[in-house]
Amino acid sequence: MELQPKMGNRWWTNILLAGISTLICLLLSEGVVRLTGKFQPRSGGLADILIHDDTLGWRGIPNSTKIHVVGRTETEIKTNEIGYRDSPLSFAENPEDKKRILFLGDSFCWGFGTPQDKRISEWIESLDSRIESYNFGMFGYSTDQELLTLRMYGDKVQPDIVVLLFCINDLLTNDSDEGHRLPKPRFSLSENGTLKLINIPVPRVSKSDKAINWLRGHSALFNAAERTTLLIQEKLALKKQRQLAEKSDEYGRSETPVSKSDLQSGLLKRGFDGTGVTKYLLRDIQAECNRLGASFILLMVPSSMIWTQRHAETPPEAILVLDWCRELGIHAFDLFPIFHERYKQTGENLYVDDFQDRMHWNENGHKLAAEALYPHLMETLTNNGVESSPELHSEEN
Repeated sequence: MELQPKMGNRWWTNILLAGISTLICLLLSEGVVRLTGKFQPRSGGLADILIHDDTLGWRGIPNSTKIHVVGRTETEIKTNEIGYRDSPLSFAENPEDKKRILFLGDSFCWGFGTPQDKRISEWIESLDSRIESYNFGMFGYSTDQELLTLRMYGDKVQPDIVVLLFCINDLLTNDSDEGHRLPKPRFSLSENGTLKLINIPVPRVSKSDKAINWLRGHSALFNAAERTTLLIQEKLALKKQRQLAEKSDEYGRSETPVSKSDLQSGLLKRGFDGTGVTKYLLRDIQAECNRLGASFILLMVPSSMIWTQRHAETPPEAILVLDWCRELGIHAFDLFPIFHERYKQTGENLYVDDFQDRMHWNENGHKLAAEALYPHLMETLTNNGVESSPELHSEEN
């Protein structure tokens, strides 16, 4: 008598076979995607270099040396005792009477894809031996986190000048509880114009986001799927913005360029309307600088290789921020035309030229930014009673 298999056993066998087939297909797809070289796993990613911070959201792992990898770009990240990418801090008296410049910013100031000694802060020190730079840039920080950083460390550094590298994506993240899928603090604006700190203590990363970050670091197939999804979302958003073109205001915020690489479209797709807390954050940074007895300079960051190559003008979102600075009496200057002019005249590449990143400066970009910033530093220090450096000025001339 022939025995018939039980229905339950057959059902589990089919599930097992389907699971094995799916796994084989995923492994084969993973191999094919890796062969293209376009969506490599982001090993050495954020999870390897950052730790949670209850106030700031995150900071670097203190006293560590890590390799951060994105695409073909590998960067050594060596941190000091508080987790910032800088030399060990010395808050002692200043016997040499050096002028202290405190740099604030995101991954541009932090030096994504750039050796530590080739960043804007280090180039400034190389231009003038009287200057001592303190780099408090951190990957993914927004203006709100930069204000909190200044409040935490400004009294210890006692800077003569605070330089803020402003990237226009902060116009969005300043009004968000997240940055780069990481929870962050946020300020809310009260009716009387004061800012109130909320989302404190900052929540820890959720298990789902931890899983996503793990997949980004280990699966090219996941990165390809995520990138494709983002491109589809961008195209849909651009289509919607073109439909709203007749409603554009004086800043042209509804007239979105077709290219996804344009910074303007990168902001508009997420609904920036020219409002939010950014203007008030800049006001409070200026107030904190005044309390410290420090001058405040805002440096407008050109954050797209494509924009630099194609456009001589400054994006309207950046113009809006520069207008706020004029209104608030903040010393601000714009690097967009300077970067474009250098590329137009020499064709020099100023950005990390990698298929996964063409927005961050390479060491040439950092050097150009430092050379452009230096006269503004000298003007400010001179107005504060510091003699200029004739030797350096003669070299520039």
